[in-house]
Amino acid sequence: MTISLIKRLSGIRVWTQGPAGVSRHHSPAKRKGQAGFSLMEVLIALLILSLVVSVTGPKFIGYLSRAKVQTADVQIENIEAAADLFLLDTGRYPNEAEGLEILVKNTGNVPGWSGPYLKDGEVPLDPWGAPYGVKRAADGMGIEVFTLGPDGGNATLTGGQANTF
Repeated sequence: MTISLIKRLSGIRVWTQGPAGVSRHHSPAKRKGQAGFSLMEVLIALLILSLVVSVTGPKFIGYLSRAKVQTADVQIENIEAAADLFLLDTGRYPNEAEGLEILVKNTGNVPGWSGPYLKDGEVPLDPWGAPYGVKRAADGMGIEVFTLGPDGGNATLTGGQANTF
């Protein structure tokens, strides 16, 4: 009896032979509170996770925003290159009334048109889901393709401005 009491108190596991030669594992009775994580441990883990998310979250959002601006810049450059091909074939740039749709579909029976000039036969939307616009360049030579940007109206992003937006 003294030996079994010492085994129980010391936490020694005892293996016994059961009926038909089957081994059974007997462990001493568990003390209360050892069967999992305590509430304090769970709260500390949640606190650490929330701190990590609060530190890395804004940085990730900044990367995502910058990536959208750079995507818009690349798309604007591609549309402007398509407009240059349109110029070579027709002798003029698309005007504001025709918009950029003239680069994928000859809507006005433009002489010399041999498009579509954009891949996939459609004008892409900007990364914020709005259509790109076109206007005469300030110098009167050529066009400017633009998007209204992430706020949809207050700022304008034209080709080559990804670093200044």
